[in-house]
Amino acid sequence: MDSRRPSLEAHLGEEGKWTYLRLGPGKSLPLPFSSLELAVEDPYRGVNLEEG
Repeated sequence: MDSRRPSLEAHLGEEGKWTYLRLGPGKSLPLPFSSLELAVEDPYRGVNLEEG
């Protein structure tokens, strides 16, 4: 993935099995708390990815 684009990588473990996820813009990461999820762009709010 391009380092100037928002992305998330996650290693999720469930019942002894690990799953690797790589998500890009427009995708969401489901979180194991009720019905919460994290949009890929959320951690990048206020970050200018076009700089330097």
